[in-house]
Amino acid sequence: MNRYLRICFGLLIGLQPVLLYGQNRHILQHRLPTRAVNAQLHVEMDITVSNLNTEPIYREAHLVQPDVSGHVLLQLGTFTPLDSLSFQDTLYFVRFWLNDEPHSLFQLNSRALGQWLNRESPSYTVSIEEDARSLSEFVAPLPFGTDFQCNDYLFYEGRFYRTTQIGSQCWMAENLNVGTRINSRDAQGKPRHQGTDCSHIEKYCYYDDERNCDWTGGLYLWAQAMCGATHEMAQGICPTGWHIPSHDEWTMLERFICNDAGYSNCEQQFLLSEQENRLYEYHEAFRGTNEGALLRASYGWDVETPDEDLYGFSALPGRIRWGNGAFRPPGIDTGGHWLSSTQTEMGYRKWGRIIAPEHPTIFKSRGPVINGVSVRCVLDEKL
Repeated sequence: MNRYLRICFGLLIGLQPVLLYGQNRHILQHRLPTRAVNAQLHVEMDITVSNLNTEPIYREAHLVQPDVSGHVLLQLGTFTPLDSLSFQDTLYFVRFWLNDEPHSLFQLNSRALGQWLNRESPSYTVSIEEDARSLSEFVAPLPFGTDFQCNDYLFYEGRFYRTTQIGSQCWMAENLNVGTRINSRDAQGKPRHQGTDCSHIEKYCYYDDERNCDWTGGLYLWAQAMCGATHEMAQGICPTGWHIPSHDEWTMLERFICNDAGYSNCEQQFLLSEQENRLYEYHEAFRGTNEGALLRASYGWDVETPDEDLYGFSALPGRIRWGNGAFRPPGIDTGGHWLSSTQTEMGYRKWGRIIAPEHPTIFKSRGPVINGVSVRCVLDEKL
């Protein structure tokens, strides 16, 4: 029986027990709650490596019908062998999709599953019931669902994002990576500018390489990030219910970390935008103590001692795309650059932040709006 027929056969048999002659299949059972009753559903399970957004290494789908309580009992591995999986010492994630929408997320204990898959088993006929284990034995659930709470995962434009509660604020714990990549320069070498229409978002990737967007997110001009808006805390390219942080919201983040670490004069070190516009001096732009180091991810930085990422912000060095279309070389630009939704008193500049490996502090920048930098979103306050 070829692969196509096996898949069709597997879909047709649904949840019925099957005898597997001459094969040693390992079957995982999983009880999936749904809100549907008496309706045929398309359920897909896949496994990704390293993070939730990589290309799956394993996938299988089922057409099933929930019981009267709205639950589906899945038998995974009935027609796509789990035995073909080989695991390495890294992170693995399991994702369930219901009618092409994300349903639930899990982190996989790959060592335990690998030991079970690779154990010696008899060569005679085995039935599903005799060789089945519960998926719950090998996974730990990740916070995700319809009733979002900060620290849950958020699904937006085809990608999963971690979130983190820091003080009274809820931040995305990853840089945004939305939109269609465009080259930084056209065929004649002239800089290409992004649009301002959020129905067709455009992004730059560092050195025009999509893999850099996958790792550190897209780089956006201020007008594109804001979707043409000019007011503070605009939604811009953020999901509904989220917005581009203002200068003062970045300041509140810095103040919280400063105070939480027990430092003094935090309000005087981290000034609000009205004071910044009057008092800004470039040589004073690095202020505070070690707030930048506390926001850096524990990986991806050229530092001797990995940071602890104490608040789960996981800042990564997304680097910068200059207004002339050039990318600052990696040997020179080793930091992360983020914009805010606040313009300075000079309309062609906006407030932003820079975190670098050579400084434990955070640099308050007043960069041109034509520079492409990273974007973080912060959750709207609930009224």
